[in-house]
Amino acid sequence: MTAISLDGVEKHFGPSARVGPVSFAVQPGEFMALLGPSGCGKTTTLRMIAGFEEPSAGTVSIAGRVVNDVPVERRGVAMVFQSYALFPHLSVAENVAFGLRLRRVPADERMARVGEALAMVGLADLAQRMPRQLSGGQQQRVSLARALVVRPAVLLLDEPLSNLDLKLREQMRDEIRTLQRRLAITAVYVTHDQGEAMAIADRIAVMNRGRIEQLDTPRVIYEQPASLFVAGFIGQCSVLSGRFDGMHGGNARFVSRSGLGFDAAARSVAWPTGQAVSLAIRPESVSITPLDGPANRFDAAVAEMVYLGDHATLTLRIGDGSETIAAVAPVRRGAALPAPGDRVAIAIRPEDCVMIVGDAS
Repeated sequence: MTAISLDGVEKHFGPSARVGPVSFAVQPGEFMALLGPSGCGKTTTLRMIAGFEEPSAGTVSIAGRVVNDVPVERRGVAMVFQSYALFPHLSVAENVAFGLRLRRVPADERMARVGEALAMVGLADLAQRMPRQLSGGQQQRVSLARALVVRPAVLLLDEPLSNLDLKLREQMRDEIRTLQRRLAITAVYVTHDQGEAMAIADRIAVMNRGRIEQLDTPRVIYEQPASLFVAGFIGQCSVLSGRFDGMHGGNARFVSRSGLGFDAAARSVAWPTGQAVSLAIRPESVSITPLDGPANRFDAAVAEMVYLGDHATLTLRIGDGSETIAAVAPVRRGAALPAPGDRVAIAIRPEDCVMIVGDAS
């Protein structure tokens, strides 16, 4: 039985604006991320699971039961909000206990469960403090403890770390993932941060304009983007426009607008020769040192170099100079780095070239 299932779910906002149709299933104990830019529909989708928004079409099921008409408090879900939503006049312990009070949990059990939840998030010693006496990270831990204390079947998190600084965000991200695994709880996590989604999720649903463009593991989404949007939104990526030029020695042949030919791994090619396609290449796949085995090999001119400490990013002009790709160069103490104007030889393996239908321009 799936923990969460959305089947053709839509939310309409007037005659033209809508989210969906969205369909996916989350397995028990799975950590799913809904990832996308602002306005893509990820939070609306989360709110339809929680019951804060009513679908205009389709069904939402939790633990095999359709819950479209079930109120929030009876869905077995708990939600962690971006704004923390703590009651300023209640202590930490009282905030955490709030959901248990609504459920009329006996006082002795309530105190024990609050203590257990605060211990989980490392705040057992701060039970009597007020929210104003806490840091942002501590307030988010209180919000998380308040969600966990009711022992929900499903934990929903709406950009819970966006108000924290980078270091604290990474720390809290790891703590949330550790707790989720330890409790074996099903979680759906909304974020616009690609790195956060890649680090925390078992699977990611990449959303754009109200729909899911790709749903898969972080690795598959990164290495095999299904659309130009996914290729551009997840990490850094160089995208060249061109055409499919048939099969070549077991690989798919791509010819760029400037006439450069690339061999790409033939994953599921079913296009006619001449089909307009784009080629996606990750910067770390572009080698400026010799490679053994089959590879696309070109001379390139360094247009720009940006030093970033442990590595440098290069913008390289290829072919007639009208097309550019990015590369990553390792930094070794005392070794010279390529500079603008330098010529370099580059190599890209076919398996690192991903052909996608559509014109990137």
